[in-house]
This record gives sequence, C-alpha cells and structure tokens, in this order.
Amino acid sequence: MNYDGTGGAVAFVRWTEKTEATIRMSKCTADQQVAFATGLFVDEALTWWNLQARTLGDDAAYGLAWDELKERMREKYCSCAELQRLETEFWHLTMEGVDINGYTRRFHDLSKVLPYMVTPEFKRFERYIWGLAPDFRGMVTSAKPQTITEAVTMAANLTEDCVRRKRLTLTSTGRTETHAKSSGDK
Repeated sequence: MNYDGTGGAVAFVRWTEKTEATIRMSKCTADQQVAFATGLFVDEALTWWNLQARTLGDDAAYGLAWDELKERMREKYCSCAELQRLETEFWHLTMEGVDINGYTRRFHDLSKVLPYMVTPEFKRFERYIWGLAPDFRGMVTSAKPQTITEAVTMAANLTEDCVRRKRLTLTSTGRTETHAKSSGDK
C-alpha cells in the first residue's frame, strides 16, 4: 500500500482507491485520514509530503481534509501532458486479439483516471463496446446490456466461448481470425 509517487495517473488512482478502502474498513475518523495516508508515502511521495508539511506547517498539513490531499496529489502526480496522452490512448483503445481481460482492465483504469470521458453512463457503454473486437461488438450491442457489468461479462463470455470452440484465434499479426464452424462443433 506504500505510495512512492511513480507510475503516473493510473498508479495514483489505484493507490487512492486502495487507501480509501482501507480507511473505510478501519473506520478511520476524518481527522486521522491524512495522517494515515501520508504514513504510506515513501521515496518521491514522502519528499513531496515533507515539503508540503514544512510549507504549510504540520498542523495545517495534517489538518487537510482527505479530499483536499487527493486534489493536491492529483495536481502533482497527474500532469496535463500525461492526461492528454491517456485521453488519446482511450479514444483509440481496442481489444487486441482475444485479450478481453487486458482490454477490460485498461478500459477500467482509464475510466477511473478520465471519468469525464465515460460520463454519463451511456458513454461508458458506448466507449467499452466500441473497443471490442468487431466479432463481438454487434452481438453485445444487440443484447442491450443494462449495466456496464453485464456488457463486460457478456464480452468475456463470448470471447472465451469462441476461443474454447476454436472459432476465434490470434494470428501472428495480433488480429483475431474467425474459423468456420465444423460439423463437430456444438
């Protein structure tokens, strides 16, 4: 759970999510949250925090609200240049071969870092489905899933079923290749 200030915006968002979950589970009071979170800092993040504490004074620094600390950290560890690069990546994110899990994981990471790109909820559906392999895009769309969880589950099941039946394989170029159904397939 330590945070070293490296890994960019995605690492920052993952760390804040883990830290918030731990704060909730431990029933950490509002006045203890910043002290708890900053106790997890190492290396670059610890150096940054020590500068904050010296500049603001210990009482003011440890008196920050958790949301204010997160905002200061976001400004430090999520640069505009990185966010622009991630936006471009998100616009072009597509499923590579049959790697539905990798696509879904990256989709969720980028959704957390760039929530304005998937808000309101219908945009989340559209962005996720748009990046699916063409073999599945139409099937998932026509099924009209009601939640993003349903869309993700459906895409994973379709991909796994096609791979299991050997109807879809990964070619040497990284593209999917559909095979005709043989008489032995069910």
